[in-house]
Amino acid sequence: TYDPPDGGNLARCVPVALYHVARLEKLVTDTTAVSRLTHWDDRAAEAAVAINFLISKLVVDHGRAFDELTKFLDHGHS
Repeated sequence: TYDPPDGGNLARCVPVALYHVARLEKLVTDTTAVSRLTHWDDRAAEAAVAINFLISKLVVDHGRAFDELTKFLDHGHS
């Protein structure tokens, strides 16, 4: 049987979003690396990257965070 990934990796990834709030490339790379410490499923890493992107945008410009997330995901950063 196949078990879908849980969200256990997300809590460990949040500090990466705060640390790399203005460095998108590092945010994506480091979030993926931290996620893969415990979750090898691509969907878990992609979810962590999306959440961290949103967190970084909420910190910088909370008024446009969800619009920015939509653009980010539309350009293949999932």
